[in-house]
Amino acid sequence: MTTSTRLTLDQFLDLPEQKPALEFDADGTIHEKMSPNTDHSALQAHIGRLLLNWIDGDPARRQGYVYTELRTNVAGASKLPDVAFYRRRPRASERKHALEVADVAIEILSPRDDLDEQHAKCKWYLQHGAQVALLIDPPRRAVTRFVAGRQPELIAEPGTVLLLPGLELALAEIFSVLDP
Repeated sequence: MTTSTRLTLDQFLDLPEQKPALEFDADGTIHEKMSPNTDHSALQAHIGRLLLNWIDGDPARRQGYVYTELRTNVAGASKLPDVAFYRRRPRASERKHALEVADVAIEILSPRDDLDEQHAKCKWYLQHGAQVALLIDPPRRAVTRFVAGRQPELIAEPGTVLLLPGLELALAEIFSVLDP
C-alpha cells in the first residue's frame, strides 16, 4: 500500500504504530512495509547475529551497534531498515528513533516488494549518509550492493560482499540460515 498525504513528519510520527509498519517519504508518501515471511525473518535475525559476532570477535571493534527495524528519521522522511549497523551509537530522538542513517543499511526483499522502490530506498540511504546499502534477495540468493558514486553491484553465490573495510561476508554464510 502506498498513499500520498499532506502529513508532516511529526504528524506521521504521531500516528499509532501498526503492523506491518509504515514508512514516510519527505514528499508525503506513506509506504506500508511488507509483512515478513519466515525466510525474511530468519535472514534478519541471522544477519544481525553475524554482525554482532563480528563486533564481539575483536575488542578493537566494540564500537559497532546493530539494530533491526530501527525507525530512522532523516531529511523529513522516516525509514525502517531491516538491519542497521552503526560504527557508533546513533543520535536519537526523545522517542528513541535514530536521527542519522546507519553506516550500513540492509533491506531484505519480501515477495511482494517492488524492486524499483527497494532500489530507491537503498539509494536514499546513501544520499543521507550510509556508506553501504544492501538489498538481499532470498529467492535468488543474491545481494545488490550500493555504494555512493558507483553503479549497484549484483553479487551471487559463491561470491562475497564487502560491507565495510575488514567486514566481508560470504553469501553462503548469509544464506546458510535458509538451508534445511
